Amino acid sequence: MKNEIPQVPFQKQEADGLEFEIFPLQELHQRDQGLLDHSISLPHRVNFSLIIFITKGKGNHFIDFKKYSFQKGSIIFIAKEQVQSFDLKSDTEGFIILFTENFIWNTVDFSKSLNYSMLYNYHSKSPILNPKDIPDSGFFSIIDEINTEYSYPDTFAKEEIISSLMNFLFLKAERIFRKDLDSKREKKLAKPFSTFRNLLIKNYQSTRNASDYAQMMNISYKHLNDICKAVLGQTAKEFIDKYLILETKRHLASSNISIKELTFQMGFDEPTNFIKFFKRHTHQTPSQFKKLYKK
Repeated sequence: MKNEIPQVPFQKQEADGLEFEIFPLQELHQRDQGLLDHSISLPHRVNFSLIIFITKGKGNHFIDFKKYSFQKGSIIFIAKEQVQSFDLKSDTEGFIILFTENFIWNTVDFSKSLNYSMLYNYHSKSPILNPKDIPDSGFFSIIDEINTEYSYPDTFAKEEIISSLMNFLFLKAERIFRKDLDSKREKKLAKPFSTFRNLLIKNYQSTRNASDYAQMMNISYKHLNDICKAVLGQTAKEFIDKYLILETKRHLASSNISIKELTFQMGFDEPTNFIKFFKRHTHQTPSQFKKLYKK
């Protein structure tokens, strides 16, 4: 890596106006040999979302500085703004789906509830489904049909058909992600938790006080804590701290921002407090972490 983690935009060779693409995973190796301006094996930050489906082989995928193991039948969900890197063996096969926010919001019905979804709730859920998590093999047929439709020469209703298939895929995956919420109460609390999460994403720079978010939601601090404990098994403050650490790591790894600038951007009054906060949660200073990704 030269100076910073590359920011990767959505781009494709075909000018079909569809902000969506699916292709065999093996093709990613070919694109990595000169067609891309970044290496897929090194960390890069995407401004679109991905779904990776493994049909053969096993290996690891790195997402937001964590390693996740995959195998045949695994499905990996990567959201916009996440940092990832591939560790693909030459015999790994499957499909990779790329799509933008525009595609989701303009075409997929499920997008209307994505703000309350557990599917891309990567702050609290693992981004990967492994075969043991999946009750049937229906995902292969859905993804294969999406690939067939995308390659179909007749463009009549292509976008609508792909959208319908993607909606089906999202809903099936969402059902699996929600099965970990055992009780009716936990499932009911998934929506207010997502409201809290979305408020945090918008306001973390101005407040990291859980009581402030409870007030924004017109609920008590205790109720907000109960929501987080039911959905995550952690308090609201623990979730806020975890979110701030992840955002800090992303900024440190993907930009040349100074520690002083980042201190204020993350809502801290002075660098000393910010550095203590980061070190308490990661056992290293922001500068030490930055050196790992700024080689």
